[in-house]
Amino acid sequence: MAKRSTKLATAQQRNMTPANCAGQIRRALKHGGSAKHAAGVQWFFKDEIKSHGWRTADLRRSAIRFRREIRKAEGLGFLVDVADQLFSGLVLEEKIAAVFLLEKLDCEFGDREFDLFDSWLDRISSWADHDALVHYLIAPMVAAAEAPVRNVPGIAQNEAQASWSLWYDEGDQFLDWSQDAARLSRQVDAMGWPYTGARCRYRGKVVIVHEADALPDLAFENRRVGKIWTVAEGAAEVVCGHGLLRLRRCTGADGVSVAFDKVRARLE
Repeated sequence: MAKRSTKLATAQQRNMTPANCAGQIRRALKHGGSAKHAAGVQWFFKDEIKSHGWRTADLRRSAIRFRREIRKAEGLGFLVDVADQLFSGLVLEEKIAAVFLLEKLDCEFGDREFDLFDSWLDRISSWADHDALVHYLIAPMVAAAEAPVRNVPGIAQNEAQASWSLWYDEGDQFLDWSQDAARLSRQVDAMGWPYTGARCRYRGKVVIVHEADALPDLAFENRRVGKIWTVAEGAAEVVCGHGLLRLRRCTGADGVSVAFDKVRARLE
């Protein structure tokens, strides 16, 4: 992974425009990601989007630093215009960064911003940027007590081109150890923000898997998926339908780090 830089030049350039500032952020995102992680994300989305390979927590931290710099130097209106520049194209992290720039500022927004976010719906390229936009920008404004009722016109769906998806709940976040380890690794990557993380159960308690790597398979005579094969420095290697999955970073539901210390254990 390239060395990440989140320093902007807004304060030093009097002629800075939202487009120039967004360009700086795009370059930082492009050079700061992981090619391996990007490949996994694009595989999960069947190449419908492009990815620079950022993990959600790192992307949010960088976006918050960008927000502080931009708002201090240029103000809230300029920040919104930068986000508007970023929420376009097919690169997932650029759109999510646009949302993170404005996250939790809904109490400072009005009709102008609501109409702007509403226009972003036409730029949606995947369910991930749709969920981020709707849940973290539009929904809080709609739910605010002072927000007026707005009628958003509907568009009839072309049933001949429709695809269908089963309903989703928390149970779908649990890892199915009978699956291929490579697929489970991609599931872990894909279930970060805006979702709450891939999960499993260890000693009867829910464990959230934040980072995991697929490892080559071993020839087990009595393969039993979900069993821990070995533990190294607190990271468990778990037997999957094919391959092993190394759980590099896990926490409990309370956010406390989980360190695996026994081989004779099974994850569910």
